[in-house]
Amino acid sequence: MPPRPETPHPAEADIAALSPTIARVVRFLQANHAVVIACSAAELAQRIGTSDASVVRAAQALGFSACRR
Repeated sequence: MPPRPETPHPAEADIAALSPTIARVVRFLQANHAVVIACSAAELAQRIGTSDASVVRAAQALGFSACRR
């Protein structure tokens, strides 16, 4: 089995440099791994109270290239 890639974990200072909405999404993603892997960007957006575009931008800010649709 190949090793799992490292999941990016930005420092709080890095998160603070993001827009408030993206920072809120990043914090949710970091705190809710089980939910994140089970949900689409639209489902996450509904749970977080933001747009699916914000979820995608937050994932990109963490270094991911795509979200499950």
